[in-house]
Amino acid sequence: MLNGHHLATGDKVVLFYAVANHDERVFPRPDQFDLTRTPNPHLSFGGPGPHFCLGSHLARAEIAAIFREILRHLPALSVTAEPEFLRSVFVNGIKRLEVETRNQRASEEGQGV
Repeated sequence: MLNGHHLATGDKVVLFYAVANHDERVFPRPDQFDLTRTPNPHLSFGGPGPHFCLGSHLARAEIAAIFREILRHLPALSVTAEPEFLRSVFVNGIKRLEVETRNQRASEEGQGV
């Protein structure tokens, strides 16, 4: 028995981590891109357990460094549209995210770049 479904001997079961990360019982507004979600018990990198990705800590450090540098150079960066998600059964991610940035001085004067 798995979540109320009977499984017979020999039945195949596939685990899709990306689908688990959209469980409405765990994540409020699971389809909304929210970098500030807390707590965030996502199952990326293989979730907790024996299949946890050994490179996950490096990947998190790299992405934090990338975002830190982007925001350092483009402090007035803002998202202008909903993200377009990658459609894949193996990985979950954003395929396209439209943003705009304004020159710091132009932003202060109420003008765009």
